[in-house]
Amino acid sequence: MLNKKVKKIEKKYKIVLDNYILVERKKGHLKYYYLLMPLFILSVILNQLNVEFFNLLTVAIFALVFLALPISMIYEVMSNKIIITSKGMFLLDKTDRIINFKYSSIKSVLKINGTLQITDSHNKVKIIKSKFNYDFTILETIFEAKGYLTHDDEYLIRPIEILVTDNKLVIVELEDIETDIQKIVGELYNNYDIVTPGYINYFVFRNSVFDKPTLKGNDLYIKMNKVDVKVDHPENISHEAIEVNDVVVLFKNITEARLYVKDPNVRGSKNDLVTNKLEEIIDSLENCVVSDSFVIGDNKFQYLLSNKIMMNTFNFTYEEVIVGWNETKGQSWFQKDEVKLY
Repeated sequence: MLNKKVKKIEKKYKIVLDNYILVERKKGHLKYYYLLMPLFILSVILNQLNVEFFNLLTVAIFALVFLALPISMIYEVMSNKIIITSKGMFLLDKTDRIINFKYSSIKSVLKINGTLQITDSHNKVKIIKSKFNYDFTILETIFEAKGYLTHDDEYLIRPIEILVTDNKLVIVELEDIETDIQKIVGELYNNYDIVTPGYINYFVFRNSVFDKPTLKGNDLYIKMNKVDVKVDHPENISHEAIEVNDVVVLFKNITEARLYVKDPNVRGSKNDLVTNKLEEIIDSLENCVVSDSFVIGDNKFQYLLSNKIMMNTFNFTYEEVIVGWNETKGQSWFQKDEVKLY
């Protein structure tokens, strides 16, 4: 049966399955049928003694032992199997269906109550780990390295090579080529004690002052007097929101920049476009006070700024954000005032 499936996979996907791991479901439930054997023998003996109740019991147990057991064994042969290769997985269901998950095409993996829910562009399956004779830990490590299993712990994402050797899945850690982001982070560490890529949702910029915004290519560097860091930020170990000073915020590869102006003293006034040229926008940001800030889409951000008597709105798209700071002043203003921010 399995050889036919393997040949079908090889023919359908035009591959050769030389090295793979076969993961089968546990056969634990068969033991319950074997427990019926002593009871069956006892019922036969009592039946010979003409105990009428055990006539029916004998028939029932006979059906379970000699009919249900073979059917169950057939079910075990036909039930779900997983073939794991160095490129991905093939899930074989009880019918003739084959589901192929390539490691490179998986969109997400969720760990929920002892299950792995795997999704790609065409399929979504749930694997109940306890029902298989396999330790899925190393498979989860692969998903982790690929960035499918977690979204917050980006440091776990890394280049790996996947091999199948001696019926085992093996991960080979590859040398990580330094990216532009890593280079920038390294440079910022020369001037800032703490530097974190991402996590823009974990910062509160309200009442921060823009100091010396500069442009390097399309990368926007904004120095600020202070920023508030929410309690859930991974670098905040104080268990409360904190205020940090001497801050730099870098938005890499700014595009679609727009600066709008509005007169707050005129009722019904609307935001008027000032400019969409990044160089001109930078000149207008010096000494602006942040009234509020919002994530307005995927890698899209908005600052509401107070500039003397006018209100500015600065919208833009970015590739990556990096925040660095030097000093921790203490408890944040909204922590003190017990203001809950969402």
